[in-house]
Amino acid sequence: MELCTCRSFFSVQVFFSELKFWYRFPYKKHIAELLLKNNFSDTYAVKVNYFYPLFGRNDLFVYIKAFSGYGESLIDYNHKIEKVGIGFSTSR
Repeated sequence: MELCTCRSFFSVQVFFSELKFWYRFPYKKHIAELLLKNNFSDTYAVKVNYFYPLFGRNDLFVYIKAFSGYGESLIDYNHKIEKVGIGFSTSR
């Protein structure tokens, strides 16, 4: 029985001087997402997300996020940040 009915999604966007590449990898109950950003001025960002249902439920998921680079928020747009987070989600 396949619980994940989502399809893979691929997106490339170019805005003025920023290039974004986003891809979603669904596999059975697992979902992984990859985001790559580059603005052509020596700054970049890499973000990886992972979702998996907890206890076999379809309404509660464990969420793991890793980020490295610049521009995760407006406060940190010019500071390089590397962090990992874990949490819970009710949707993916």
